[in-house]
Order: sequence, then structure tokens, then C-alpha cells
Amino acid sequence: MSTHQAGDDSHAQTLAQLRGLLASAEESARSGSAAGATGSDDFDRSVSPDDARGMDPCGESQREPSAGARPSGVSATVDGRGGSDSLQAAGSISDEATAYDIALRRLSVRARSEAELRRDLRQRRVEASTIDTVLSRLEHAGLVDDVEFARQWVEERQRRQGLSTARLSRELAGKGVTPDTIRQVVAQACQPQSEIALEFARKRVRSMSGLDRTTMMRRLSGQLARRGFPESVVRTVVMTVADERETS
Repeated sequence: MSTHQAGDDSHAQTLAQLRGLLASAEESARSGSAAGATGSDDFDRSVSPDDARGMDPCGESQREPSAGARPSGVSATVDGRGGSDSLQAAGSISDEATAYDIALRRLSVRARSEAELRRDLRQRRVEASTIDTVLSRLEHAGLVDDVEFARQWVEERQRRQGLSTARLSRELAGKGVTPDTIRQVVAQACQPQSEIALEFARKRVRSMSGLDRTTMMRRLSGQLARRGFPESVVRTVVMTVADERETS
């Protein structure tokens, strides 16, 4: 089997699993509703936890996205619900089954925030009311969960690239995750910035054995700064690593 065929089979398998999860969740919801729920909304959204509201989770000086600010890359029409839809022109999609299929295919590639999916569906000319129904259905099935999405994003990006909490917060804001959710997730996954930076610097300095101290410090400083670490942390970590290299 070719690599391309294997990739197609894997994608199809993931898509089938997502459809199965969605069907199972909806069957459970119907059973629960029949058992006695009255006047309830099957697709009621839970409120995002805000235990860390107004707090800097890591004690670092960093700008958090304000509650009223729109993240970069997410327009007002993507965030808003129920407003006029400039894309609802001739040829727009109102069929829920088609919209579900679009959303599931996007999720089979990677996890996405609610705002990302909303934007994707709007770009495919899905009508606003249909988007709301689709997202509610997916959220109810646990296939769209901004808290879990943010948690996985922070864990992966911090582990693989050693990014600062400020940088991670900006990335999540750019994906439409709410400020309260960002604060909650970053606080839970928080590791002191100096430790993250030092761990990253010690890995990178191994490939700089042929450089003199000044050049090594300049390059390492640039790499840490690009990952969003404060100047004070960069300066301390670079000096520590430089001294360690000379004494080793």
C-alpha cells in the first residue's frame, strides 16, 4: 500500500470514529431526555470556568487578551452569533447534514476551537443558524471543547518548542479561545518561565559548541526572545548557560 493510500485510509478511519462518537452521544442525549427532562435544552452550553479570572497564572508580566477584544485572525462575523451573515448569498449551505460532514472532516485532520470551526463553516458558505446547530451538536458530543483544545495546545507547544506562557496565550487568542479559558488552562499547565527557558537553552547550546561565548549568547538570546520570554529571563538564562558551558 502506498503512503498516500495509507494516509487516506487513516483519515477515513478517523472520520468514521468521529461520526460514531457523535451518534453515540446523541443517542445518550435522547435517552436522557425521554427519562424525564422537561423544558431543557439538549444543547445547553456549560459556562467556561473562570477561577483564574483577573489573575496572572504564572506571576509573569504579560498582557492577557481583554474580554472585549477580538483575537487576531478572528473577525467580528466569526465570533458573533445570530447577526447578519454577509456570506448568506445565493449558493449558501443550509443543509445540516452537509454542514456536519464539513465540520467532521475538519476535525478529522486536527482538533479545532469553536471559533476556528465557525470560521471554516462560514468560509464554506454555511448559514449562520445552521452553524449554531452544528456547533451545539458537536459540543454536546464532546467533539468541540475549547478547554481541552487549549490544554492539548499548551502541552504540545510547550513540550516541543519551549514556548513562554505569554506566547501560548497569544496563539490561543488567535484561535478564538476566550480569555477566561486561556487563563484557566495556562494556570493549570504553568511551569516557571525561567525553568522552561533554561531547559530550552540547555538543549540548544549543545549545537553551538563551535561558537565563541559572545556569538553563542547573542544567538541564544534571539531564540529565547522569539519564543516570548521576558528580557530579564532571557538575560539570566543565557548567562547561566554560558557559565555552565565554560565550567563543564
